[in-house]
Amino acid sequence: MAILAIMAIYKLNRFLFSTILLICFSAQAVSDSITGKVFNQTTGRPAAGDDVVLVKAGDLNQEQAHTKTDAQGVFTFNDIDAKTVYVVRVLHQGVNYDHNVIGMNPLEIKVFDAVPTITGLSGNIGMARIEPDKAGLKVTEAYAITNASRPPVTQAGSPNVEISLPANAVLDLVQVRDETGNWINRSALPVKGRGGHYAASVPFRPGDTLYKFSYHLPYHGSVTFHLKPSYPIQNFAVSLPSSLALKPAQAGTFKAPGVAEGMQVYPTMGPVSRDVPAFVVSSSGETLRPSAPSNIAPPPEAAAPPPAAASRPRSNPAAAPEQAQPSKQEFWPILVLIFVLVAVGLFGLWRMRRNAARAVTVNSGSKGRLSPLDALKEELFKLESDRLEGSISAEEYETAKSALTQSIHRAMERK
Repeated sequence: MAILAIMAIYKLNRFLFSTILLICFSAQAVSDSITGKVFNQTTGRPAAGDDVVLVKAGDLNQEQAHTKTDAQGVFTFNDIDAKTVYVVRVLHQGVNYDHNVIGMNPLEIKVFDAVPTITGLSGNIGMARIEPDKAGLKVTEAYAITNASRPPVTQAGSPNVEISLPANAVLDLVQVRDETGNWINRSALPVKGRGGHYAASVPFRPGDTLYKFSYHLPYHGSVTFHLKPSYPIQNFAVSLPSSLALKPAQAGTFKAPGVAEGMQVYPTMGPVSRDVPAFVVSSSGETLRPSAPSNIAPPPEAAAPPPAAASRPRSNPAAAPEQAQPSKQEFWPILVLIFVLVAVGLFGLWRMRRNAARAVTVNSGSKGRLSPLDALKEELFKLESDRLEGSISAEEYETAKSALTQSIHRAMERK
């Protein structure tokens, strides 16, 4: 009987050892290297010879490694820190294509050929957010431009966005939202001979591209705005707090305002083509201060994503580095994620302790229940199942395994 028990335990231990080796080698393959393939959607072939850069997710300017795609568009980064979150950046014909590395290996990254101009670019949503600040008024214009080119190509290269500012306004920044959700600074150069006009190069990839720019200007009771989007916009709106009032320069150009997040929202009567109807912003009689948030939903025609507020950089936008600028609103999902991870960790620890205690109880139970060997087998396979599913951490796994090992020794001594 003792010999049979020893042979059974040997088989179980051999299975356990093989499973642990498999898990360790699999984890090592995922954490120690990053592989991927770059595919050119314009030509329908692998993208060979493209530069591929590995950067940290928190600092897109900190290069960690550099390589090139081979003839099949494949690339590999070795000796990767498993605790670091990375972004893989592919440079194809002067345009960056970023891809978050979130436990998916190998990666599949799509790139597109670059052209200077695409006919028919237009935007579905545009918005100008006007609010008071310490120096006067701060304005953020945001636009979502759709690229429906066939075959798909990216418009890039020469300056393709023109920024027109009111008199005495100072440009603060120009930003583009990339594929990973980060806001990337873009440089803007003054247009020679045209005061208050700037030109910026924004890559319009297939699909929707969201870009925004902010500026500030002095305020002495009222300001007249003549906004000029670079592309036709189907739905445009102006938002401002209750301390400010909007009056159209011409009747019938703006709809009645709605309210969204404590801001008044004035949609235009129809699409705008390179020229928003002029309007005057003045004080409404209230103190110039940001309004409190409101839970009143906006009207359907005013449903546009409010541009994220951005801090003011140096006064020279042309010298601004192209780096990620996360908005304050984007910190809330991070806090929620941290809370969920902590809760999952606490649950896993409780489950590990429960399993270990159950293993000891079952193995020391009465004769009418499972034998120690059967109980060990059941708990061992459950532990391995939890490990493979990722429901427990490596530390919890080792602790539970140690408790089961002690139970084996006690069971064998009693046997």
